[in-house]
Amino acid sequence: MHTQKIFSSFFSSSLYLREMSILSLIFICMSLNSQAQKSIDWAVLGKVSFTSTYDESSQQYIEKPEYAPSVTALNKQSVTIRGYVMPLDAIGEQYILSGLPYSSCFFCGGGGIETVLELELANKNLSFDLDEVITFQGTFYLNDDPLGLLYQLKAAKPVKE
Repeated sequence: MHTQKIFSSFFSSSLYLREMSILSLIFICMSLNSQAQKSIDWAVLGKVSFTSTYDESSQQYIEKPEYAPSVTALNKQSVTIRGYVMPLDAIGEQYILSGLPYSSCFFCGGGGIETVLELELANKNLSFDLDEVITFQGTFYLNDDPLGLLYQLKAAKPVKE
């Protein structure tokens, strides 16, 4: 009987309630953080193959990408990815991110189209140097436009490390 009174008074105490509130808050924050964004690397994005398909509208064959499930699972997800920044224009308004430096990238070297993604910056006033290595956070999209790059990172923001 005496033990029951001790437990009863402990569980009703404000100290117990405060400790449980703190623990609940910690678990909520941990679960939100684990779901908020995924860090991806270029090896995952390399899991794509291509099938030559005839396109009636352009009357030519196009290479249609076929993504591995690990890649399609990233579509419309908040992600972070690290790579080499490359400007696409002379005034620095359009950028791509590459898994390889400029000398080896898709446009200039031996890399495939799966080694680059289009950056759509959240802040258009930012500028970057060629081959600057940066981690970006944004929403990842598979691009279905056959004339564009395979991947896009929208609302992209550089991550401070």
